[in-house]
This record gives sequence, structure tokens and C-alpha cells, in this order.
Amino acid sequence: MKLGLSSITTFVFLLCLSSTQPVWGERVFIEHEKGEQGQGWLFGAKDRLGDIQCWVALPAHVAKRAKTPNGQPLKAFTFKTMAGRQGITGRPVSLHEFPLIQNIKGRNLDLAFTPVKSGFHKGECLSRLGLSSFVYDNACRKKIIVDAASVSKTRFDLFQMSVQRGGLGKTDYVQIFKPVNPKNSAAYFKGGLSGCIVTFDHLGHTHPYAMITSVDSRNLTAHGIRFDTISKVFASIRTRINTIDARTNVPQHGSLPYRIVRYEGKIDPTSTAQGMIFRTKKCWKMVPSGGQRMVRLSIEPQRHTFISGISFHRRPSCGLNAIQIGVDASYDKGDTWVRVADCALKSGVTKTRCIFSLAQATSLRITAIGRAFSLTEMRLLP
Repeated sequence: MKLGLSSITTFVFLLCLSSTQPVWGERVFIEHEKGEQGQGWLFGAKDRLGDIQCWVALPAHVAKRAKTPNGQPLKAFTFKTMAGRQGITGRPVSLHEFPLIQNIKGRNLDLAFTPVKSGFHKGECLSRLGLSSFVYDNACRKKIIVDAASVSKTRFDLFQMSVQRGGLGKTDYVQIFKPVNPKNSAAYFKGGLSGCIVTFDHLGHTHPYAMITSVDSRNLTAHGIRFDTISKVFASIRTRINTIDARTNVPQHGSLPYRIVRYEGKIDPTSTAQGMIFRTKKCWKMVPSGGQRMVRLSIEPQRHTFISGISFHRRPSCGLNAIQIGVDASYDKGDTWVRVADCALKSGVTKTRCIFSLAQATSLRITAIGRAFSLTEMRLLP
């Protein structure tokens, strides 16, 4: 039984399950707006400019793989780490969009990748996609025990599975697992296990072993893709993903280019999934979290240049409530901040300019005090 998930917006939080040794990558939890759940893997790789960028690997059906004959694109999603870090991805690209690579494996691989567009500085994700095939082949022969995680909004539980069939040679990517404790089948083999990362110990370190893509409820087994295959597939299509990503980037007319590198507050699940707030068709909205009265965005101009202010645009359909705005600047990427402007988005007003004068600031932080921070556009003015 394949654990299909349908939704638009995704929340992701990072789970580090080893307190003594690092995992080469991050488990991510995915929850859609209707409550369905899934998981994935956060890792680092180069983007089209050669910079290290964060990426997410996940089953294609978790990203809502289109079933139409024309193959509609997958949906970008928002995510949140266990520590409260939030971000937004680009459009996920499914292996189904590359028939030649798909046919090489001779199997319908349920796999997708997406670059993280905002919420992280470039270079923060330095992890990788698993080990060499030689290591996994040896592990298969030993019939190893792997660790899996059942994740929800508020907790995660570890349970163990044994490798029933690891597969070698032409089927080395097909993994079949069975819980060590039969009682765990009923407890954990249900919606939300798709994308679960099973890990194993190698030379004293914890590494990803496989990604669960489906479960067989009758035989109480889980099927997954081994990580050396995930790594090889990503290497084969990464350049094409970067090309697609470059074509779909929205130009920032009237604004200096910038990236959002940190969110403080709850991103509304109906918000448009953009790494910048520019000419959105829908409202982009954040609300305070944890009893706070404010939300914050930290942004980085993509090139050091003179900045004269920020322009905030709102449509009546987004709500035109009064919001107090404070703008801080940093010259050391957020280690220290200096207030450069205070302004107000007045009730009923659709456009507000917050004027200041800065030369070559490395980061800007926008603090918004109000019950909600809704925008259709935010321009960084030259």
C-alpha cells in the first residue's frame, strides 16, 4: 500500500536522532495542511552558480506527484525545523520527468528533489547523500538492524527494523524491511511513514541507509530506496534541476535582488511558496508564535549595493490592518544589529515606503508588530 499524500503546503522539521555522532544530513518531517504526513532528507549540494545550497530529497508522492497525462509540476512547500527554523523550497522535480534515467533503473522510482529557496544562508547545509555502494553491499550481506523514526508534530519515536531483502546487483536499490518488534507494525506502519529515513551505524557514525517509499500492510513490510541509488540519481539530474530552477525564477522588477534567510513566526500554510515576496498572486502571511506579538524576517541582498528603503505592498483581500515596522541592519551577517528605520503600515493603506540610507549592508531584519503580517509584495529599493 503506497502512502499517498495530497496537499499544497508542507511543514518540515529537522530531527537529529544521534546525540553522540552526526548524521550526514537531516531527517525532515512533512505535514500538509489537511494533516497528512510524510518525511524526507535535508542535505547540501552545489547550485547552478557553484554555491552550496540546501536541498530536500523525498518520495515524489509526498510532494503530490501529478497523475494527469500532461504531468503537472509538483508543488513547492514550506518547512520548519525542530529548533523553529522555517524555510521555503523551490518546485520539486520528480524522477518521472526524466524518462531515460528512470528507465535505466528498470523500476518506477518514487523520488523527487527540490532546492531550498529561503530560510537558510547558502553554505549552511554541508551534509551529503550517504556512502558508497560498496559499504551498502557489505551491510546487506550482514542482515543489519536499522533505526527508523515515527514523527508527529510534537514527538518522534525510534523503532528498529531488520533488512529482509537488501538486494544486490541490478536490484540494489530495492530494500525490504520488517519491524524487529511485531507490535511496531500496527503502531508505526500507517500514514506518515513515507519518506522515513532508516539509518545504520558505520565505523562509529550514523549514516542514512534507505528512504521508505511505501508499506505493505498485508505482509507488514516496508519498501525503500537505498541511499547510494538516491545519490546516483541526484548526481545524474542535478544540473537539469538547476536549469529548470533558473528558468522558473521570477525576475524582481523594481527591486534589488534579495533572499529571505530566516523567519521568526508562523508562516501561514496558504501563503505562496516564494523565496522572496514579489508580485505574489496570493497573500503572503505570517502570524506571531509562542505568545509573541511580532514576527521577523531576515533578508540578504544578493549583491552589496546602496539601499534606500523597503516598499511594502498589500491588496485589500490580504487584510489592511495596522502594523508597526522596524528595520535593523547588520554588517556581519546577523551577529550584531543596528536600528535604521521605524515606520508604520497604516490601516487601510495598500502601499508604504520605509525610507533609510544604507551602503553595502550584508543583512536586513524586518520586525512587524501586529496580529498578522500580510503582503503581496516587498521591494528592496535601490
